[in-house]
Amino acid sequence: MTERLHLSEVDRQSVAARMAVHGPVETILPLTPLQQSMLFHTVATDIPDLYAVQQRIEIDGPLDPAAFEAAWHLLTRRHQALRTLFTWRHDGPPLQVVLEELAPTYAYVDLSDRPDAAEQIEARFEADRRRPFELEAPPVARVDVFRTGPHTHTMLWSQHHLTIDGWSSSVMLEELFEAHDA
Repeated sequence: MTERLHLSEVDRQSVAARMAVHGPVETILPLTPLQQSMLFHTVATDIPDLYAVQQRIEIDGPLDPAAFEAAWHLLTRRHQALRTLFTWRHDGPPLQVVLEELAPTYAYVDLSDRPDAAEQIEARFEADRRRPFELEAPPVARVDVFRTGPHTHTMLWSQHHLTIDGWSSSVMLEELFEAHDA
């Protein structure tokens, strides 16, 4: 169970007001010691993909792009981690701020008629790997789906390890595909 941060009401209002540019704040939480360490190393380096995780998922079978996007939106509403950003430029400890709502980053690209689809996908993966997450601006997760054939797709899910670990991502992926199928 996550312990609520004991901030004064003035501090809470100050942080919420600064983050309100991104939308209404649902809650403000402390970072775990592991998150504090990851944040420190992320901020202290110029390596853009430090703690960035890319997952490549090959999808064999029918996929409805609109249903998949709706499922991704549902997952974002369901999981605070997908609506989280971080702040550390204030008086006090670093914090994770959970927004009430967030439009997730999602792209669907049809490459099924492209003979160079594999190269296009690899180029997108590489470009995404080099694109850093802005931890103070949501989202800290991105999904791209590439249609490669009538019933084949390649999904790229990128997220920052500050918000999602390996076990959680497998649970979320299962929920994503269950929501799509429903």
